Amino acid sequence: MEQKPARKSAEVYWATSCYIPIANVITSVLSLVRMADSKFCRSNVRQGLVMFGLSLVSIFLGLFSPNLSRMMWGVTLFLHGLAAYYTYNLSDSKIPFVTDWSAKIDDKALLEFLTGKAEKKDSSRTDSN
Repeated sequence: MEQKPARKSAEVYWATSCYIPIANVITSVLSLVRMADSKFCRSNVRQGLVMFGLSLVSIFLGLFSPNLSRMMWGVTLFLHGLAAYYTYNLSDSKIPFVTDWSAKIDDKALLEFLTGKAEKKDSSRTDSN
């Protein structure tokens, strides 16, 4: 069973900051670097990056259909708020489609790219050839 962080911990604040609309690309990267050891933060970082992608899609959709863009923007803002609420209350924020898409993001490779350091490997595991 995964240990959840304390309600007033920095971990919760960093994870919740991943859902600030438009700024979440910055806060997600900062959260990943600052809380690299936290699985709770890492899952919220991945979802925050997907939410940023949805925000960009809704903005660029305005070039073709302003009304559709406004509707998508409203849905995206609702999802940002819902995810931030669930994260702050330490619930698993399982957002339809977003959670599935975020599972495809390799946060270890992203962390290595941002910091230039490879993640520590578990020394108890041995490869048998």
